[in-house]
Amino acid sequence: MQVYIGLDNVGMFTGVLASLGSAAHKLQYLYATPTLDVRNQVLLILIKLRLYITNFQLGRSVQYICYMGKIHVQAMENN
Repeated sequence: MQVYIGLDNVGMFTGVLASLGSAAHKLQYLYATPTLDVRNQVLLILIKLRLYITNFQLGRSVQYICYMGKIHVQAMENN
């Protein structure tokens, strides 16, 4: 998880998400309306900022990451 978003564990991610407060629920996008929940939207934003990649690269990376089960927040909480 640290490689992709710079945080050591899910607890730290939850803390960052909580620190955003209601602002996390007011994210605005230029081209589309998101279908993901807020946790996964913030996760994708952190990945994009950390890795400095394009939207296309982000989509390819997230498919791989979720497939490998290494970073998806809901999957990690169940372990």
